[in-house]
Amino acid sequence: MDKNGCATPYNEVSQDYNKLLKEAVIQLRTDLPMAAITYVDMYSIKYGLITNATKEGFKYPLRTCCGYGGLYNYNRHVGCGSKVTLNGTQVEGKSCKDPSVYVNWDGVHFTQTSNHIFSGHVISGEFSDPPLPISQVCHRSLTR
Repeated sequence: MDKNGCATPYNEVSQDYNKLLKEAVIQLRTDLPMAAITYVDMYSIKYGLITNATKEGFKYPLRTCCGYGGLYNYNRHVGCGSKVTLNGTQVEGKSCKDPSVYVNWDGVHFTQTSNHIFSGHVISGEFSDPPLPISQVCHRSLTR
């Protein structure tokens, strides 16, 4: 785990994947010079939200809103809205009362509030290469 409570091996895989993806995008731009190709670093957007969750108004950066059990309210055998018998007891993956203070919905998906923040970063272009607002990404000059 890193200092933010995130699983380091999974983050390293994501970072390696994104490095290779960015290299592929660079090659595609060479191979397809007339194409408008934009790379968006979603890893940095999402990790940034988790590490700065309280600044964004979240109370629970790692705990799921809808789930069951443990420190993170997550059990891979008890999905959101499901009822399962564990050790002879029926348990249910229930939703929290206020999803807006959670970054993560169910251990797989982000909450609507998180997605709103993500989309704002994508639209602004601040995590994009080239760093252009989304309204400008498809504009290309026919002369190069």
